[in-house]
Amino acid sequence: MFSGGAVVEAKPGFAIADFDHIEPDMCPCGPSRRAFVDGDGTPSLHRVEIQKQDQPHRHQTGEIYYILSCGPNAAMMLDGKRHPVLPGIAIKIRGGVMHCADRGGEEPMVVLVYVDTGHGSPETKMEFPPEAPNL
Repeated sequence: MFSGGAVVEAKPGFAIADFDHIEPDMCPCGPSRRAFVDGDGTPSLHRVEIQKQDQPHRHQTGEIYYILSCGPNAAMMLDGKRHPVLPGIAIKIRGGVMHCADRGGEEPMVVLVYVDTGHGSPETKMEFPPEAPNL
């Protein structure tokens, strides 16, 4: 049974997190609940509710997006090209690839984001190059 904390159980070999009890951090696009942010370079997992217009950006590290929910016109922009998405779609984004979520309307997009090196490492810093196209 899960208790009221973000990390339900942590042992040297594993950890269990309850996303519904993780206090969200505000990202430029909306609230992000981050699990397994250990600062040791191991992967982390984020549940992000994209409520605002996401801006094209890139990171040095890779990410995998898994779409949990979205509106019918939602898409991911990858290196300037729009790719429609639906719940159940996963997208692997390699380090250095310009990307952003396009909600395609007013409905929020909720995604799980697997971050290769964990959140907070220098490689995960968002870069907003001046040549980034606007949606």
